[in-house]
Amino acid sequence: MPVALRVSGTRANLVEPPAKIKLYSCDTYQLCSTCSSSKWPCRWCATERKCVDAEDVKRKCRNERRKGPSSACIRILPPPLGSELFVPDSTNASLQLQLDNVPSSNELLLACRFVPNSNQIRVARVAQRNTVNCEPGMFSFEGSEAMKNVTVELLADGEPVDATKVTIFKCPLLSSDCSRCVALDPRGKSVRRKAGDGERRGKSAGEVGGSDRVICLTAASPRAYTVTAIRLQIDDAVRLLPAKFEYRTDPEVRDMQPRTAYESGGRKLIVTGSHLDSVLSPKLFLLSAPTVPSASPDELELISELGACHPLNSSALSCDSPSLALPTALLRQSSMARWMVGMAMDGVRTVRNLGPIIQLTTVPDPQFSPFAGLHILQAEQPLMLSGQWLSQAATPTEYSPDRLLCRPPTVPPLPTDDSGTKMLDGRPLVVVRIGRVRVEIVPLEYAGGAISAGISRVELWSRRAGVLGLAILLIVVIVVLAAVGLAWRRRQGEHERTYRRIQLQMEQMESQVRSECKKAFAELQTDVLAELDGVDDGAGIPFLESRESVARLLLRDFAEPTINGAYGGAIYSSQLPMTLAQFESLLWNRQFIYVLVQMAEEEPTISASERASLASLLLAVLSRNLAFASDVVLSLLSAHVQRCSLMHSPHLLFRHSDSLVEKLFQQWLALCLLPHLRDSEGPARSLFLLYRALKSLTEKGPVDAVTGQARYSLSEQSLLRESVEAHPLTVLVIPLDAFDQAPVPIRTLDCDTISQLKAKLLDTLYRNVPYSTRVGIDQFDLEWRCPRRGSVLLLDDDQQPQRRGGLRQLNTLAHYAVSDQALLAMQARVGSVPHAHAAYTFRSGGSNSSDQSAVFGWRSMSANHLLSSSSDSSAGSGASPHSSSGTDPTVHFHLQQPSGIAGGGTSNSARPSRERRSATMLSEVFLTRLLMCKGTAQRFVDTFFESVLFTEQQQNIPVVLKYVFDFLDSEAAHCPQPIDSDVLHAWKANCLVLRFWQQFLHCPDLLFDVPPRPASLAGSLAVVGQTLVEAFSRADLDLSSASPSSRLLFARDIARFRPRAEELFRWIAAQPPISAQHFFDYVGTLSKVSADGVSSTFALGELLNWTKANGLRLVAALEADAEARRARLADRLRQIVQSTLMEGAEEHVYATLR
Repeated sequence: MPVALRVSGTRANLVEPPAKIKLYSCDTYQLCSTCSSSKWPCRWCATERKCVDAEDVKRKCRNERRKGPSSACIRILPPPLGSELFVPDSTNASLQLQLDNVPSSNELLLACRFVPNSNQIRVARVAQRNTVNCEPGMFSFEGSEAMKNVTVELLADGEPVDATKVTIFKCPLLSSDCSRCVALDPRGKSVRRKAGDGERRGKSAGEVGGSDRVICLTAASPRAYTVTAIRLQIDDAVRLLPAKFEYRTDPEVRDMQPRTAYESGGRKLIVTGSHLDSVLSPKLFLLSAPTVPSASPDELELISELGACHPLNSSALSCDSPSLALPTALLRQSSMARWMVGMAMDGVRTVRNLGPIIQLTTVPDPQFSPFAGLHILQAEQPLMLSGQWLSQAATPTEYSPDRLLCRPPTVPPLPTDDSGTKMLDGRPLVVVRIGRVRVEIVPLEYAGGAISAGISRVELWSRRAGVLGLAILLIVVIVVLAAVGLAWRRRQGEHERTYRRIQLQMEQMESQVRSECKKAFAELQTDVLAELDGVDDGAGIPFLESRESVARLLLRDFAEPTINGAYGGAIYSSQLPMTLAQFESLLWNRQFIYVLVQMAEEEPTISASERASLASLLLAVLSRNLAFASDVVLSLLSAHVQRCSLMHSPHLLFRHSDSLVEKLFQQWLALCLLPHLRDSEGPARSLFLLYRALKSLTEKGPVDAVTGQARYSLSEQSLLRESVEAHPLTVLVIPLDAFDQAPVPIRTLDCDTISQLKAKLLDTLYRNVPYSTRVGIDQFDLEWRCPRRGSVLLLDDDQQPQRRGGLRQLNTLAHYAVSDQALLAMQARVGSVPHAHAAYTFRSGGSNSSDQSAVFGWRSMSANHLLSSSSDSSAGSGASPHSSSGTDPTVHFHLQQPSGIAGGGTSNSARPSRERRSATMLSEVFLTRLLMCKGTAQRFVDTFFESVLFTEQQQNIPVVLKYVFDFLDSEAAHCPQPIDSDVLHAWKANCLVLRFWQQFLHCPDLLFDVPPRPASLAGSLAVVGQTLVEAFSRADLDLSSASPSSRLLFARDIARFRPRAEELFRWIAAQPPISAQHFFDYVGTLSKVSADGVSSTFALGELLNWTKANGLRLVAALEADAEARRARLADRLRQIVQSTLMEGAEEHVYATLR
């Protein structure tokens, strides 16, 4: 670096002019080999392991015994095949390094270290005098690169002495097929093809050109001579071919003319030299200027395409100047540039860069200014073209700086361009070609009609035909556009009419919405509120008898048999009473019940309904000793809790609807808490008042007798979406002879069916009277005593033939035109109704339809299906065709016509479908009605919730509930998996709400002597039940516009009752624990009430039938249980099953149990 030397304190330079002084530092060398081989006077200090200046060796290397030159350092010699070592990726390879200056003694410890992973040190083993082998190791790297260099350091006694580079390569990333693979730079030792497709297949020495041809690449030769034989090796096969070819002297290039060309190339260049015909297809190219003065030809950048050359003779070549391959932005930056020239002549390297003497100057391409419009050429007149850059790559005699003079032919040429393509306008096109530059100038027309002489008659007629075709095409386009415009105009008119119709419908819907909102508000603030004020009238609650409640609770699933009862009857032997006694003794064995329940839980073929029936039957048998049943149920529940904890699903406890253990616990809990419910001051009173309030609220407005949808409901799904004109009526009804004959006023609606009027009449006559003691609606008829029409029998379906599309609407009071204050009379039904007057009513409780209902003690009732009253046994024997024949496709409807069936019946159903669609509105329109209904029934819901939460009777917590909650706390503490407080809270909430209160909310007739829950009341009770579940839950409400309407409706109530639910559970936990002895003594007192509810003989018989149907699996389960084997329970079960079979039934399916 140039520096100026000055004396301190002066400004004069010590040396004039400033001299160049080279400064160096030996500390920059970290290895012995690089230090000793430096061109500076540096020496390696072995003891200190650093590079120091030669003059400082004595001072800095005090204990150094020998300061040798570069030959004293151990260094790695370059590999013989090149300057790098290549290792394939993901291979276990061993490196062999050639060393220099290896000491003869073995005291020096050598090792190899890879720089990317400094901890990876491999022991080096000296194979020969100057060769070191590193221990094998895995060479690999991650990434999408094809090759990656890693550094290998040679360590002597743990210190690095030299380093070299190793290249790890991935062949699949270098090429995708064989031809590209063998075309790579062959820096490896060998390339072998395994399999695959490619352009060509072969090794680096030759390319396979088919099954009968091999293309080989000759190697360099030190002299020119003639080869007389060729040696060909394919794998291990060697062939000598008597073929001849000649090695000629390498060509030499001396000069090139001209030395100026356009950037696009194409100019003819003459290259002179010697032996130029030795190459068949030479190429010419341009090279960039070298960045380093001593750069080799391989280090220069190719900046052009390859220009083709053709040998003229041995001393001359004709070449096309190549076009530059630089980016357009670089080409526009300069007008002229000079480039080095190179030639590709097979493997001749001396001509790849012709040096600074032979260079080619490139200039911008010539630019021409095209003529505007049509150019008319006069006779014998030259064509003058103007432009730029016309003389840069030309001799002065060829061009002027900005003008080009052309002499056109005297005879007009054909109307084509330079390639022979015909012109559409019939005129020849002037095109200028300079090298590879092509510019279209202008269409040319000769003056004096010369163009007509150059156009043939056929071309003239073709032009006329083209003009005629264009005119026809134009006419067709106009016609099509006119048709499209007409269609568009008609469609616009249709759209406008549709818009007006939709607008009218929207106005009608808005009017209906306003009317509905006003009507709902007015009715709810007047009539409905006044009606609900009389619900809590202080009358007694119509509880069912205890045994009737137990029977309904345990055997409500037996309205249609779900347990296989096909083995009763004749196949029983005469020893059936003794067999039942033996089977009952088996049921009082705890282990038998445990095995039976476990088998039923694990058997996938047993359905959920079958498990529910099995739980009811087991509890019906064990209810005679409720203390024993309690012990069994709680033991099963404890095992069930442990199993849920091991399966990592404790949060699902009491939520499995198909678990037999949980169904047993649900039935047992309901039996034990039934006396608490029957208390007149207990929660049953608030439940009954809520039931009556919701029933009165629902019946105050129109109710569809078929679908159960009502105008007033707490459920969005149960709202009546049909716009119904309902007018209140007050009719006077003369009751039956058993009552006072004074007419009874009944408030009803003109849209009510006759059966709905009968139900309201019975509710008025039998107010606060148990439902089982009432007269059924199918046991009497209503007769209208009309002054003008006489006596008219009112029926739901009078069998009139006015039907269309298979639909029939139920008759209403409006259908008969019953007026206000009309007089009706109740007529007892003695025999069957004539066929023409068969009444279609709801299935009622006055029938004595089956023996099974007598066993269960209550009537089978439903409000979802219509039956012919003439098919009832109390009405006679003749069944109507509608109910029995099955061939009548009539579908009944009330207020809402089924959407999937076309047609209609009466005048109400004969409205156009468009009008019906407009009358049917979305349920969201009536959301305000939900809010009003909720406000009306709010006090009854609050009273019921407070009774559930024991707000007024916290001192009277049921013994069973306290014991069950303590039991759950104990089970949570002993679970194999930890149970958090949220899961324990969910257990208690699900136990109390889901497993106890929900069944009485869904079926109030389990506790009260009331009609079965109608469909119109099911939605409201379900909303109340869901609100109760939410009030006892700890989950977040997550209220949004997408939340269910029931959750939004009672959101504030849920937030208000949740802290009280938490307080209830804390208060129960704080109560003194109940001992097991006290608990079992208490449940033992309940045994008599529960035992009287269901006949044990019936339950035993049904259980025996089920055991016979599953006998093989149950016997196998008993034999697999150790305790059951000790008690010989399997043998006892075989004997019981065998005794139920008839004598001689050797082929029976249960004969295998012997």
